[in-house]
Amino acid sequence: MRMLMQIAENFHNDGPAKGGCLEVICGPMFSGKTGELLKRVELAKAEGWRVVVIKPSIDNRYSENKVVSHDKVEADAVVVGESRRILEAVQHAEMVAIDEVQFFDAGIVDLCQTLVNRGIKVVVCGLDLDSCGKPFGSMPELLVYADEVLKLQAVCSQTGEPARYTYRHSGGNNTVEVGEKDLYMPLSRNAFLKEMNKEAK
Repeated sequence: MRMLMQIAENFHNDGPAKGGCLEVICGPMFSGKTGELLKRVELAKAEGWRVVVIKPSIDNRYSENKVVSHDKVEADAVVVGESRRILEAVQHAEMVAIDEVQFFDAGIVDLCQTLVNRGIKVVVCGLDLDSCGKPFGSMPELLVYADEVLKLQAVCSQTGEPARYTYRHSGGNNTVEVGEKDLYMPLSRNAFLKEMNKEAK
């Protein structure tokens, strides 16, 4: 935390600030979160903003150094392991976009607040619930501090209804286990509860 404050004291942003705010895009897997994030990145770049895209080092499903949506839209990204390292990467940014924010440590909340308070627009996206239906990582706090929230839904793999949950149908028991359709499926509330009840028996 002390290191974060020291970096924040030296943080500078050339040119006029565009206006600090925090926007959170959340929902289950396969709901289009990353796609929505990248739309905002492209729009900001088209308007001449200095944009930095951040991704957690744990997520290398599609690329080591790009953020890639399920429909293969992509953007170059700075790969970061710890939230405190983000400030070092965004010294001159007017907008910071963070993908899979739930994978970062608890310091991501203070980091986002620091950027916003210095006039930076911060857009983050990630899972609000883990595969057990519990709040994921620091997402609850980010939602509390958000100026804007976009909550997306996927399509339930079993019923075709709107899906609010991500269910892990195979793999291990760790909360953080990076995967795609080989491990996860989006489910409606009723379908998710049925699957969880099966596991409990």
